[in-house]
Amino acid sequence: MGKSTVTDQRDIMPLSVVAFADALGTTASASSEASAATFLARLQGATDSVSPRMKRIGSLYQIHVRWFSDSIAMSANFDDLVHLTGLLENLAYVQAGYALNGIFLRGAVTTGPHHHSEHIDYGPALAEVVGLEHSRAGATTRIVLSSSLERDLRAFSILRVPIVEDLGDHAYFLDFLGALDPATRPALRSQIETSCREAKSCGNAGAREKLAWLASYYNWRTKPPKPLRYALDRKFREPLSLGGSEDDER
Repeated sequence: MGKSTVTDQRDIMPLSVVAFADALGTTASASSEASAATFLARLQGATDSVSPRMKRIGSLYQIHVRWFSDSIAMSANFDDLVHLTGLLENLAYVQAGYALNGIFLRGAVTTGPHHHSEHIDYGPALAEVVGLEHSRAGATTRIVLSSSLERDLRAFSILRVPIVEDLGDHAYFLDFLGALDPATRPALRSQIETSCREAKSCGNAGAREKLAWLASYYNWRTKPPKPLRYALDRKFREPLSLGGSEDDER
């Protein structure tokens, strides 16, 4: 009887790869009708820029996507390693597309039991990534990997995934800048600078701190002739394998 119950639970909430992310600046944007309208236009533009690909590619990797307000949840059954890598690669693409429209995402990805249906996303994995978005993503604009996902990547020796290690706290996060065509990186720089000016003008210290982290990641990844000057003194590395001993610090 007990074994049947466990089997039923796994059918309802299969082992899945689950991600959650939300946008920087939503609360501050609601301070006035004008700023809310500006933020909404950016959010709509960002969603419109990535949703066609997700509709097309999502079915290929069996990725379920849920958009709500300024947040996105993505999940895929973890019954094929292709689904795992496909979700990570496409989430990095979504984060990049949002950033090019001035919407910066912070969140987390994990593996665990999860239920997805037409109207419901629910389960321990989703609860975990929502918590990690606050506790581990920190004052950044990054989508971090949970400890369980790191273990899964090591166990299956998955190396070709869009991941960078933040040496400030040794968290692994999605390398969304790596998903950008180099020709579009100046446009992202412009969006970062615009957002920093807006955060400074409205006295949003929290947003400025997160954007300073983003500037440091941008400088590391792109190595521009003129680095963004308000970046943090933060180091990163592109791991050859999770938990390896490579010393490629830049």
